[in-house]
Amino acid sequence: MRCVLGAIKQLGIPEPKPNDYPASLKNFMHRYTWTSTLEQLEMEFCNGRYVSTFAKPATRRKRFTGCVFESEYDLCRVYGVSRQERLLCSEVVSWVSEYRVYVVHSEIRSLRLEHTKLIRKTTQT
Repeated sequence: MRCVLGAIKQLGIPEPKPNDYPASLKNFMHRYTWTSTLEQLEMEFCNGRYVSTFAKPATRRKRFTGCVFESEYDLCRVYGVSRQERLLCSEVVSWVSEYRVYVVHSEIRSLRLEHTKLIRKTTQT
């Protein structure tokens, strides 16, 4: 990502703002999303509200790697990050597969399967 941002800067192109959860795709996300801060997330856990939450930086790309927070002990993953850091949060989901879709000027340019998880049903006999 840094390489791409560096190239954009050298070309004099303004860096695009992150748009990880576009409004046009909201109906396809199948999970609740919201914005918060690290401070708010920490307060929820300290007040005993242990709801597993996926969170990643909202405005500063790769300030830390997005991860699942299940309790206040998971906050060690973001040690040194400002508690005012804006977050994109969502309910935790189990992925079966993940695709990357690359869109330029509203036209799909590429579609790539990133990860697939094989889920087997077992039956007891």
